[in-house]
This record gives sequence, C-alpha cells and structure tokens, in this order.
Amino acid sequence: MSFWLRLLQALGIRVSAESIYYLDGALLQSLQTLADEERRPGDEIAADIIASAVSFQDTSQELWQRWSRLSPREQQVAMMICHNYTTSEMAAQLMMSTNTLKSHIRKVLRKFDVHGRVELRDILTDFDFDRLMDQ
Repeated sequence: MSFWLRLLQALGIRVSAESIYYLDGALLQSLQTLADEERRPGDEIAADIIASAVSFQDTSQELWQRWSRLSPREQQVAMMICHNYTTSEMAAQLMMSTNTLKSHIRKVLRKFDVHGRVELRDILTDFDFDRLMDQ
C-alpha cells in the first residue's frame, strides 16, 4: 500500500484507486529538502503538512459558519473592528449610540467565542472583507 493511501486512511478518508495523488518533481524535491533540513522522514513531513492543511480548512469552515450567523449589522461591526476602528469612529459611521454599538460588539465577540477585539482580529486576519461585501 502506498504512503499516500496509508496516510489518507489514517486521516479517516476512504479513497478508491482513482483517488491516489502523485507529487510532481519540484514538489517532491521541496518535500525532500524540508525532510533533510528537519532531519525527519519525508513521509512524516508530508503527513504533518496534510494534517495542517486539513486543520486549516476545518478552522476556515468553522469561522465562515460563525460569520454567517452574524446579522448584517454585526458583520459591519466585525469588519470595522478588524480594520481597527475605534468605538467612537464606528458609532459615528454607523449612526448609532455608543451603547448600542457596544451591544453589537458584545454579540459579535460572543458569537465568535472570543474575549476581545484583538482576539477577533487575530482569528479573522485572513478574511477577505472586500470579497464578502461583493456577495
């Protein structure tokens, strides 16, 4: 059984023979270079990379689901937080009282299960807000 098939099975992914993937020469060389630099087997490096990619995808889907649960106003507030707007700047631009804004901020933080604006910015650092607004 090939390394890739064993790896996919270890990750709980069932594949048929048509689903086996092969590395091109440049990617295989990069994998070997990483393995040499870290003094670890190439199979182990490849498994770590794939596990990391799967974890990243899972996290991205979870964040997207949380984003989708925000109201349109909460999405605006979240974007403004991520763009480092202050409370007074947000309140002025959204034409609402600071108390109302603070309520929206609390709801956003709770829905993302974070404790503050910095933490929210950290988890949404890769979000493309411009693309989201075009949808």
